[in-house]
Amino acid sequence: MELSNTTLEKKGTPQWVWIGCVLLVIAAGLHSADEIVGGGDTWVAMECGRFQVNPWAMNHPGRTWQMKLLDKFGIHITNKDPYSAASRAYIPGDHENFGWVNQNWLTHVMFFKMKTAFGGDWRGLQKGELLIVIYKFLQAVLTALFAYWAARALGAHPLLAGTAAAFGILISRSFVDLRANVSTIFFASIMIFLLALWRERRYRQLLWMIPVMILGSNVHGGFIYPIIIFWLALGGYLMMKLLHSSLPGRFVQVSGRGLRWLTVMAVVVTLIPGIFSPFGWENLIHPFLVATGSEGVVWRDVIEWKPIWDSNGFGNEGPYIYFLLVFGYVFVEWWMLYFFKPAQPQPRRRRQRQMPTVDNWPRIDLAHLGIMGITVYMSVMSRRFIFLGGVVLTPFLALMMQDILSMVIVIREKKQTTFTKFIIILTGLFLVLFSLVTIPTFCVPFEPTSEIILWRVSNIGILLSVLFCNYILWIHKKPRRVAVFPAFCVWIAAASLGIVFTWAMWDMYYRPPADGEVRTVFRRMVGINDQPVRGIKFFDANRVKGKVFNEWTNGGFIAFHQMPIPQTGEPPCKVFMDGRSQAAYKLRHFAYWRSLRNIPKKKNTQYYNQVKQLAGKMGLSPTDPKFFDRLIDELLKIQLKEKEFRSTKEALHAEQYYQTMIHFAIGELELYENILERDGLNVALLSLRRSRDLFRVFGRSKKWSLLYIDSRHAIFFRVDAPENRELLRKEPSLLKYPDEYSRHFSIGYINCHSRKPQTAAQGAKMLMEVKRYEPMIYDMIYNVGMKLGMQNDLQKYFSQKRDLYLSKVEKKEELGRLNNMVALAHSCQLLGQLSKKAQKPDETQRYHNEATYYNEMISSLQEREKWKQWLW
Repeated sequence: MELSNTTLEKKGTPQWVWIGCVLLVIAAGLHSADEIVGGGDTWVAMECGRFQVNPWAMNHPGRTWQMKLLDKFGIHITNKDPYSAASRAYIPGDHENFGWVNQNWLTHVMFFKMKTAFGGDWRGLQKGELLIVIYKFLQAVLTALFAYWAARALGAHPLLAGTAAAFGILISRSFVDLRANVSTIFFASIMIFLLALWRERRYRQLLWMIPVMILGSNVHGGFIYPIIIFWLALGGYLMMKLLHSSLPGRFVQVSGRGLRWLTVMAVVVTLIPGIFSPFGWENLIHPFLVATGSEGVVWRDVIEWKPIWDSNGFGNEGPYIYFLLVFGYVFVEWWMLYFFKPAQPQPRRRRQRQMPTVDNWPRIDLAHLGIMGITVYMSVMSRRFIFLGGVVLTPFLALMMQDILSMVIVIREKKQTTFTKFIIILTGLFLVLFSLVTIPTFCVPFEPTSEIILWRVSNIGILLSVLFCNYILWIHKKPRRVAVFPAFCVWIAAASLGIVFTWAMWDMYYRPPADGEVRTVFRRMVGINDQPVRGIKFFDANRVKGKVFNEWTNGGFIAFHQMPIPQTGEPPCKVFMDGRSQAAYKLRHFAYWRSLRNIPKKKNTQYYNQVKQLAGKMGLSPTDPKFFDRLIDELLKIQLKEKEFRSTKEALHAEQYYQTMIHFAIGELELYENILERDGLNVALLSLRRSRDLFRVFGRSKKWSLLYIDSRHAIFFRVDAPENRELLRKEPSLLKYPDEYSRHFSIGYINCHSRKPQTAAQGAKMLMEVKRYEPMIYDMIYNVGMKLGMQNDLQKYFSQKRDLYLSKVEKKEELGRLNNMVALAHSCQLLGQLSKKAQKPDETQRYHNEATYYNEMISSLQEREKWKQWLW
């Protein structure tokens, strides 16, 4: 779609308008990058970077000439994966076992270099982590600015370009994290900007795509998006050139020179990833196979690839759905106006022949339609691309809004007043939809907190800037006289967003946390609480080695925080899965790992009989790991459409059948033990939040022994594994623990499960030594104490804890305010139960009233915390 020649800026736009718009975009970019999204892949990146800046890979077989060239710069890339015990093997020349295609290697090196920029132990807390945070903010701001500049280059007014760019980056806020794919979106915004400059006959600007693609094809595999866009644009402009002869004046036209530039650069953009990558042409082929192949369908079932209508996906897709509604409405309104082009009088007289034609009417751009279509499709089918959609679509949104303004002016000049009123009504409906995105807090009950009020003021400022922009540009005949007001609104909106950003940073990162966990900005931003911080220190202190069964998001953290083997650079204990997914693992292993985690809460006799019958038909025992392998293979054949069925319904039924059989087959403890033994797994590091059912399974097994546990993670060791022999010979009290907290927690928890009363009593007393409040500890102390008749000890312990946390609550300590309240309520609840057992009704009622009162305060505080999480 083409901007009209009658630009409204010629009528006068104060300089401070576009300055305010730029500040608004910068503030929106900063606020979009301040959310705590999580960063399992951030640790993967730093571990890979650590390996690549050391010389361990130089002697690996099958290295390309590009890899050997990078050796001269101190960067050593390889196809052989050093971190996992189950990743894809590397056999040179084998198209199935092509190893690890690390398309993100440049991001990995950058992250590790930033983390270690100020020296010190690379595994510990370092000042360099702040550089990664700055990098995230800088990249988000530049991404928003390039989207704004792209809209301006296409011809949109600064107010429209700034508002659209600010929205595009803000609605993507929950998808802006510390990962390599964010860099791809940054480069995509640069690409749209360069294509916009090319469209304005600045053809040489496309040469900037060469360094953009060289960098982009080594920071992330998302470089296939620019390749698709360039060929899509080329096809669109060639088609419009062919249609011009039959439909003159309808389509955007590009000169032959411009098409030659675009054709050459499309070829260059396509060739760069295969030439300027350490992995050669495999770098170019691999992402296309994942995107278009049958295996890609299964890989896209990962939580971050799920479509926006799937509630199980990550991130908040709600704002983007509203954005698509607004985008769709503007798109429809553009086409409605386009087909109402004012008619021109026939040239009957000389004076009429000299009348100007309507040459400022927009033209159709098939290339833009293609770019918008493929981007919307990608972002709807996979929430991973919501950030991409929010950035790439905003320049076209601003352009369509600008075209609508131009068409309205033309219609008004032609004195079509009735139609003009109709268009104003349509515009009013658009502003209603726009306000749903801009002021989402109006859709929920009002709570008069300063944070909510500030957020609304910011959004009102943005909305007012759009309203007055429309008034000035659409209706008022002398915009220069009143243009000061929208400039003022934009400045207010930018200042408000800046205050919101500052307040959000204080509340999320610098204010004493409600949970009592003091962390740096970087560690809060990557969700460090989800990582086994103490557990991996236990690994390192006790020299754990072998293979560990782990969580998807913990793999990178586990590998990064182990001291590598000096000769090879490999971690002593290799992971079973990590966030590199299809880049390092075969699809079968992903399905295998996921099935091992999907364990039933209890054994179902009815379904298990069917499992045994199926195993009998295969000639295998239901506890034989080969039977489980057969089930996985059969399921994958169905998912990859390697089996033929008479109907889709029959295929879905077969897929559901094998998923059910796998689910209940793995519920047999003996089979589970045999599989882990067959795969050589000697350690299991489990998240108590994510894998509670697995924790119970390992706890029931006699072949696995618990040696470490804290409030978030537990570590089991296989009893008969040779790697664990020396470790298991020691008493738990002789093992090395990261701190007194984890020592008392682990040994106390293990002893509490002893069948010997004396040992269980010692475990309860050891748990009483834990200084921090943990609900698991309180409940275990109470249950063991009641079982062993330790009522006096329990009364004394919980009374002390009640008094301790009551004093903290009364002092209104900010640090750990929520944690203190929960501990106080829990203590009162358990004291009430003790009083009830002792038949003391007065004390029972008093503690019950206290617990009820504090629980109400907890609910109020939790509600406030939820509001803040939603707000920020």
